[in-house]
Amino acid sequence: VAGRALAVEAAAGGATARATLRAEVGSFLTVVLRPAPAGGLAITPVVDQADFNQLRARLSFYNATPDCAAAGLALAPEGPAVFTEVAAGGVKQRSVNPVQARLRASCTGLTAPEFALEGLEAGGMYSIWLMTPGGTPLAFMSRDTTRPWRR
Repeated sequence: VAGRALAVEAAAGGATARATLRAEVGSFLTVVLRPAPAGGLAITPVVDQADFNQLRARLSFYNATPDCAAAGLALAPEGPAVFTEVAAGGVKQRSVNPVQARLRASCTGLTAPEFALEGLEAGGMYSIWLMTPGGTPLAFMSRDTTRPWRR
């Protein structure tokens, strides 16, 4: 679908939104939905590069907090950084060995509760999301899936 206009419609809690997006060659296109002013929905596209190593796990860190200019993710409790300086609405990715660990996400002095990085498989793709529902930072992991384009 690279280069084609993709019409997206979303609905949540009675609010709706529409957008036209374009996918880039060699990338994934992730759509983040947020509350918009006046009770609507805002559709934010995030372009994520598709390259990764089949012998390792692919880990992406999304900063889905509009007020966080530079989010980070580190090994818990006080370990080294996994990702730094992820802009609001942005993403960074890297290949990692499929290991188990405890992680903590943070932004501007706020730290989300620690969570487990587990279940990683070689060749698998995983996303870690930093959000602030109700102003409280929250981070969690999901396994990524892709679907073939069908007209």
